[in-house]
Parts: sequence; C-alpha cells; structure tokens
Amino acid sequence: MGGTVVHIGFALMLIGMLFSSGYDQVISKNLRPEDLARFPEKERMDNVLLPKNDPTQIWGYDVTYIGKKEAKAPVSDLRILEEDLLNAKIAFEDASGDTWALIVPRGPFLKKETNNIHSTSDNEAAVQREVLGEIDLNLIQNKLNQNLSSFEPERINGRMLFGLRFDKLGETQHSFTVFPESEINMTGDGIINHPSRQIYWNKDVYVHVSSLPKSEEAETRFFNLDMQIGDTARYEDVVCYLENLPNLSQRTALA
Repeated sequence: MGGTVVHIGFALMLIGMLFSSGYDQVISKNLRPEDLARFPEKERMDNVLLPKNDPTQIWGYDVTYIGKKEAKAPVSDLRILEEDLLNAKIAFEDASGDTWALIVPRGPFLKKETNNIHSTSDNEAAVQREVLGEIDLNLIQNKLNQNLSSFEPERINGRMLFGLRFDKLGETQHSFTVFPESEINMTGDGIINHPSRQIYWNKDVYVHVSSLPKSEEAETRFFNLDMQIGDTARYEDVVCYLENLPNLSQRTALA
C-alpha cells in the first residue's frame, strides 16, 4: 500500500498546484500607467503607485501605504553581537517583538568603574584599559528609550518592512495590514523582495514591493571620499567639509 499512498499524495499535490496556478490573478491593475513611466511596460500595468497615507482603491479595498516600519520603544533584551576597540554592535527587541541592531561607540557607554586610571599606570596602559572596558547595556537601554529614532537602528536581518493597510470598502471590520520585506541586492543593482500575505479560507492575498520609496532609496546610497583636513567635497546638492579628526586614543575623545 505504501507506493499507492505515495502516488495518491503526489497526484493531490499536482492538482493543488494546477488549481492555484489557474486561479492566480494580479489584483493591482494600474489604471494610470503614466505614473510609472520609468518602469518597463509589463510592470507599469501590474503595479500601483501608493503615495504615503493616501488611500488607493485596489480590488475592493482602500490600500494605504503607512510607511517604513521603525523600531518602537520601550526596548529590551539588549545583547552585544560584535565589538572592537572603538565600536560595538548591539541587538535588542522593540515593543512589537521585532529584533533590531545598531552600532554604537564604546567610549561613551563604558561602565564607570572601568574608567578609573591609576596614577601609577602609564598613559598607554590606562587608555587600553578604558577602551577595553565593559559596556553598560543598561545605559544604552535608557538612551534608546529616551530617543530611539535618533539612533536609526535597522532590523537585524538587514531587511526593510513597508506597511500596507487594506480596508475593505464599506466594511471597516474587514481590515488588515501586511508588511512586505525588501533588501538591497549585495551587487547593488536592485532590490530583493520578500512578499507578505493575508490568508483566507478560500484565497490568499500576496503583496510585494516593486520599488523602494525615494526616502528609503536615498538611505542606501554610499560614497567614498578622499579628503584631508580642510578639504571640501561636493556631490549633487550635498557639501562635505572635513573640519577635524579627533584622536580616539585620548580619554577626552572617548568621553
């Protein structure tokens, strides 16, 4: 009976695949393809531009892009992932239970007892003890809870979440929010999408991001500048002036 049961299971799987493919349909039909003029024609027809906080009707829903998901205080479960002489990478859980990470300088967050310099020690040994001191996670947690947004933490897997709220037209109780993920391709030539979905007994709604919002796209741009103190570098409408390089081997630079 074993072989028979296996073949029955395989047949059921094929039937399921055929049905799911046959009933698959794109619900984001674009009635204004001119909004996506920079995209290929096929993508212009099957994607909808969603301005932030501006509902757009799609397939019987008002769909609203509510923005990129950010970490929310209070934070908890802080732990050190990596550290060197100058910086430490810290992971933590936010109020929603997501895991985030950020890099902080070690000097301002060392425990006070590790900063004591004995008068009998030479300066180099004292500075080394200070740099290699123990990080005060409680201090970091307090600072994060006071002003979390200023630290600009990122999700620990490097992916960005974009919130989309679906409100059923005329039925406010039938609403849901999905968070499709996107990450920058390591080759720098595009994004990798990870869909989010809403599951019903008779259908599933899959959502993915085709293009990053302008603000999030700008955050991923990196530039290398060769500069000396006093130099000025310009790129588009941004001007950088290198004023000073603090000596990180001194106690005053770590305070």
